[in-house]
Amino acid sequence: MIRGRAGAALVLGDQALVSGTQFLTTVLLVRELGLATFGVYSLLGMAIVLAVGLQQGLIAQPMMAIAPKLESAERARYLGAAAALQAGFTVLCLAVAGMIYGFVLMQWDAEILRGTWAPLVAALGARQLHGYVRAGFYVRGERRAALRNDALAYPGQLALLGVLLVLDRLEIATVLWAIAAASGLAAGSGLLRQREWRTTRAEVASAAARHWRTGRWLAAMQGLQFFASNSFLVAAAVLLGTGALGTIKAAQTAMGVLNVGLLAMENVLPIRAAHEFMERGQSGLAHYVARVGRRGFAACAALSGLIAVAPGMVLHPLYGAEVSPELTFALRGFCALYLFSFTIMLLQIAFRTLERTRPIFIAYAINTAVAVLIATPVVTRFGLQGAVLGLVSQQALMAGLLALAFAASLQRARRQPILGNWPAGPTSARRSSD
Repeated sequence: MIRGRAGAALVLGDQALVSGTQFLTTVLLVRELGLATFGVYSLLGMAIVLAVGLQQGLIAQPMMAIAPKLESAERARYLGAAAALQAGFTVLCLAVAGMIYGFVLMQWDAEILRGTWAPLVAALGARQLHGYVRAGFYVRGERRAALRNDALAYPGQLALLGVLLVLDRLEIATVLWAIAAASGLAAGSGLLRQREWRTTRAEVASAAARHWRTGRWLAAMQGLQFFASNSFLVAAAVLLGTGALGTIKAAQTAMGVLNVGLLAMENVLPIRAAHEFMERGQSGLAHYVARVGRRGFAACAALSGLIAVAPGMVLHPLYGAEVSPELTFALRGFCALYLFSFTIMLLQIAFRTLERTRPIFIAYAINTAVAVLIATPVVTRFGLQGAVLGLVSQQALMAGLLALAFAASLQRARRQPILGNWPAGPTSARRSSD
């Protein structure tokens, strides 16, 4: 699925580094803070996830679909324009996040949230900026540089948390400062390595228009995904307590091995899919998606099946006394969930390659509407088990909707021109975004 053993090793090693750090961070926080406080931290972490998701939808994901289609001279001019777009997004992100979270703190004066405004805003900005830097390395084919940069962001974060633990200063605010410092250092280092800075207003405007034609649906999808995927989590936190949310997030983290694979593929498959599309057209893309789908689904099914049969071999070494029947049930639920997550990831990459992202938005709109309507009654009636099953059902519904839309989108794509040039003409680009 990833060309070259060396390239595969770099990508998987990089993602193992990232996911392994996140995995160890969660284990550390669950053990030291407890599930209830970890649940509060997870609620704040949702804001960071949303910011990074919007950055991915508006900047990084369109960039990974557009840049591989361009010749070297065009690509350099385009990447300079993309850097300007990212700068504007970062400033806007910091301003909006600061205002919104400031209002939240005015309404919710909880002791556990004291001193979290500045570190949350800083972590949110640093994380999304590092996401841009990371995507840029992969677009340029600089996988070793991406690995070195991630070594600053993630093991650096873990090292800072270790210092806080030794100093007995591990709390929500200081954890957020550690994330902000490590991600900010990595982002700054990556930006210093970037060569493509020169651009013009016309190029920025053209890049913004093309990003908006596809990115608007991806960004809107990220917003819908935020509400859809978090509807059951928020319902669990409100109705069952933050300990229930901590349990679900702890189970999700325990599936770290599968998450490493999925995220590693997300770094590479969009670029390979874009090349397949440009070289062989829609049929080449379809064959590539089918080939990767068969191999990836089989691997996910084998690993998740093993964990579902023997969940104790994962949970007991990680959480010890924190393991409960609810945590075991949640882990088994995530074993099923990740099979659908793989399908969703692959189909989203295919739609982004075609630069037809509206079907993703429509699928998420349906999924969000269903989640918002049923989350509270399901969790009220079935408790934590209802929250877990709701999350699994959401992913199943989303995978089904995207699968139904993909065949129709391929048929439509055969009647559309391939967008190989940048800037794109307004007519072809507008038609391709549908």
